[in-house]
Amino acid sequence: MHNNKLKSEDLIGKWVDTHVHTVGTDLNHFILEKYPTSHNIVDMSQKARDVGVDYFVALTMPSPIYYDYPHYWETNQYKSSGLGQFPFEYENRYLLKIIQSMDITNALPFLSFSLQDRISEQERNLANLMDEYNVYGLKYHTIADQNNALAIMANSNILKIVEKYNIPILIHSGLNTLSDPLNIYTLAKQNPKIRFCVAHVGDFSPAFIQKITAEPLINLFVDTGPFIAMCMKINATESMKAERIEVDYANPHIAFKQIYDIFREHLVWSSDEPWTITGRVSKSASIYGTSYSKEAELYSACVFKEALSLNVRRYLFGH
Repeated sequence: MHNNKLKSEDLIGKWVDTHVHTVGTDLNHFILEKYPTSHNIVDMSQKARDVGVDYFVALTMPSPIYYDYPHYWETNQYKSSGLGQFPFEYENRYLLKIIQSMDITNALPFLSFSLQDRISEQERNLANLMDEYNVYGLKYHTIADQNNALAIMANSNILKIVEKYNIPILIHSGLNTLSDPLNIYTLAKQNPKIRFCVAHVGDFSPAFIQKITAEPLINLFVDTGPFIAMCMKINATESMKAERIEVDYANPHIAFKQIYDIFREHLVWSSDEPWTITGRVSKSASIYGTSYSKEAELYSACVFKEALSLNVRRYLFGH
């Protein structure tokens, strides 16, 4: 399939959503009573076209079916559920096969991995899949995997694989020890030949933003999704707002421009669909977000689309 893999020049002037979860079922979210739990890549392909998005980065859901989640929440220990020989065995292959079989030409697949079990088996499988299919990057979810980003370098050969295949790695971030975006900054600084992306605006971390503006790294990018849902949640909670940088959370379009002014050549637009609506189903007041089309309006209405498009090409391809 590699003869038809997109190149940087194919994305000139194109609108790319750099973070969309499209296949798998997040069994962990059923237990925690969190929304969302799943998504459909075929529906997503049409949804993107409907709003004018040319391509989207297609990810699995964060939590693989390989793990026994009731056991984890009872014991704080990971063990196999019996579904698969290693984490993301089924989800990664399914993602690539459905894109191929359904001819979903606007999807750019990223593969997922876990650092909790069977790491060497996962590494061999990732390399085999990248030899067989067009793969555009990898994704690591720190919270879903209960590990921090620095463990990628300390406990695996994942970065060697990423460098060999010249693909970027997208990493979840948040204001907690496991997801601290400063860990991703450290990875990027120590591995200048590899392109990294900090998901979710680094959760608006003041320390991270101070670091990346004082000492910018050419190989470090930041995605924005789910921007409106994040703004709504932060704006509704004074304690959350106090922990984060000062932007106009009550007005996401204004905040989006403020974030662009901070990150500029590091910023790439994303929706994090289906997390454009997110929260706990047991508490209706904790559901935040709007819709994919509303999230897309942040991009379509902005005056710096050309710069964001160029950033995406540098992020995905290095030039």
